[in-house]
Amino acid sequence: MPISIADEQFSRTKDGMGYSIKLSGYSMTKFTDEVAAGKSIYLKFLPVFKYAPELREHLDMADMLRWSHGRIAKCEITNEFYMGGPNTVTHLHTERSDIFHACFVGRKRWRLYSPSQTRFLYPIPARTLFIGSEVDFLKPDYAIHPWFRYANGYETVLEPGDVLYFPAYYWHAVENLEATISANCLWYDKWRAIGALPLHWLNGETFARKNGRSEEHTSELQSLRHLV
Repeated sequence: MPISIADEQFSRTKDGMGYSIKLSGYSMTKFTDEVAAGKSIYLKFLPVFKYAPELREHLDMADMLRWSHGRIAKCEITNEFYMGGPNTVTHLHTERSDIFHACFVGRKRWRLYSPSQTRFLYPIPARTLFIGSEVDFLKPDYAIHPWFRYANGYETVLEPGDVLYFPAYYWHAVENLEATISANCLWYDKWRAIGALPLHWLNGETFARKNGRSEEHTSELQSLRHLV
């Protein structure tokens, strides 16, 4: 099966830091052989249900309905598969979906920050509900990102059999401490996600104004007002 390996890249521009994901084509056989050999490469965001829609039948919807008080019945549900070598990372970002992350093999270190911490996380202005941070969470440069030292977050290490839940718009970053296999179950409730946007974006606007970069955020807020 052909797959794409994600390489997250940062680039400095006159307005700050830019963020992009470069995809490289691999075969699954070649990829698993290289991970087994200890290479630091990372398969991310593989949409499991797209390639194997029959797996939806294995979701325990009755239990998920009870847990979510029926809310999940109105949601779009997707899955993502992850496999990576040691010392691979997913950089600090936030997105619109509630997420369950299940760890099957290996250990993964997670950092999480609530939306109230957005002002300290240097969000990269983007016209999307997936938003990256300028900060290298493993080696923060406080000369460039001094506000990050005031961010209050959480850290945990997932081991095989562990499942982590966090709500929409929680910032999160991941470091694979060894070769890992894991998967996300995401569900997107558009009305709940839109309801969370004012706090999320106003915190980003506070940051942007302090750093002379409010135009992008102001434009985003105006474009979202008709939805709230």
